[in-house]
Amino acid sequence: DAFVRELIEKALVDLGAQELKSASSGAEVLKELESFQPTIIITDWKMQPINGLELLRKVRGNQTSIAPDTPIIFFTSVKNRQDKIQANRLGLNKLLPKPVLPESMVEAVLSIVEKKFHI
Repeated sequence: DAFVRELIEKALVDLGAQELKSASSGAEVLKELESFQPTIIITDWKMQPINGLELLRKVRGNQTSIAPDTPIIFFTSVKNRQDKIQANRLGLNKLLPKPVLPESMVEAVLSIVEKKFHI
């Protein structure tokens, strides 16, 4: 959703992010990864034609040009416990339930960055 992407981008810029790329689908994310090396990926779970879980599999499976341990955060309305377990087993870093407040997203990003860079 363009409105949600705009809110997320603003929150990240306010947090100090300097270079952002935005995409409207998992397929667009994969295309962007050919030329962009993100520090973190924030994405929706439910997308077409490639959903967040498929994107996660590709990144963790070293099928992209970015590091397979690149942190990934999902926004989701998925309620199914098995789906959540599967995402965690595949290496999802954080799952944020919708509707996502900018403050929760900022907290999630900060916790991941602190962990990854041992801050």
